[in-house]
Amino acid sequence: MENIKAWVLSICLASFAAGILQYIAPQNSRNSVIKLVLTLYILVAAFAPIQALKYPDTRIALPEVLPQENIVDAESVIKEQTKANIESQLYEICASAGCPLESVDISMKNYEVISVTATAQNSEGAENAIKAQLGENTAVYVNSGE
Repeated sequence: MENIKAWVLSICLASFAAGILQYIAPQNSRNSVIKLVLTLYILVAAFAPIQALKYPDTRIALPEVLPQENIVDAESVIKEQTKANIESQLYEICASAGCPLESVDISMKNYEVISVTATAQNSEGAENAIKAQLGENTAVYVNSGE
């Protein structure tokens, strides 16, 4: 069944590629030659499995589908990296402002910082430094770390 799916997929992709190439190709006297080449390309893709049955050693190896547990959610990885970068920037900014942070927690929505909860000994200075960096619209809560 997998072989049939791969065969149908290869024919569909070959037809799709041929259609795009035919659309891109200039409309001149060579148009019939281009159509012939694209038709032959589709036929070769269609008859490739027959060759694989006759000569099994020449079978084209199709890429295997990865199991679901090996697939990485790229968007969540990017969001976590963005969050970590913002946290490190806040640590640096507050340290340079003379009010180092002990901890920081960022709440984000669609790559936008919604709120920041932090702990610092100089809570007012840390809050001002964070708001200066992220803007006044961001909710900032700084607890005293005494």
